[in-house]
Amino acid sequence: MRRWSVALAMLALAPSCGVRTESHYTAIGGAEIPSQLSASTTTTTTTTTTTTTTAPPTTTTTLPATTEPARTTTEPPTTTTTVAVTTTTTTIPSEQLKVYFVVGLGQLQAVPVVLPKEVSPEQAIRQLLLDPPKDAPGSARSIVTSSLLGPSPFVTVAAGTATVALDKSFFQPDTLSIDSQVLAFGQIVLTLTLGKGFGIGKVQFTVADKARSAVRADRRQLPEGATADDYADLVVKT
Repeated sequence: MRRWSVALAMLALAPSCGVRTESHYTAIGGAEIPSQLSASTTTTTTTTTTTTTTAPPTTTTTLPATTEPARTTTEPPTTTTTVAVTTTTTTIPSEQLKVYFVVGLGQLQAVPVVLPKEVSPEQAIRQLLLDPPKDAPGSARSIVTSSLLGPSPFVTVAAGTATVALDKSFFQPDTLSIDSQVLAFGQIVLTLTLGKGFGIGKVQFTVADKARSAVRADRRQLPEGATADDYADLVVKT
């Protein structure tokens, strides 16, 4: 297009430049064409190439675990030592003692108590100062207390007769009523005569080394001492 535009412009200027005019077409020789008009026109076509790079997929390869050669471990021998233990069981000889406690509204009942063998009469009476055993009746109780007994030893035995030393408060009405005295006498006499084979048949009482009479269930005085028969009516019949 540029080449033809230049040629037309030159033709338009020809009359003023003294170029002859003719009424018919006359070819222009190549030597007469200016070099600018005869130059080749180069058309450059730019092609844009888009390159897409696709990342290859990630492949996770799990390698097999390294296999180590088997190891042979030799454990040291175990030595077991057996120690023989000898258990010595000591059996303490025991015997049963019948201790008489007050039950109900004013009766006496024998309650078995297991004590070491060779129990003395004084040890038997001391059981009256303790709480009744668990297998005793629920109402079981003792009227005899340590304050009612004399100085130790408060029980001595001679020729089948036991002498029990009492405190003077034992006979004071503001300490023990007559009914309570009868029950307390019965507890002591029955425990000493029937509780165990002490060989005791009669029980006497003293206060400050002076003889005092026991009291029976019928309120009769016993200056010579009391026996189990004197309190038989108070014993619970089982």
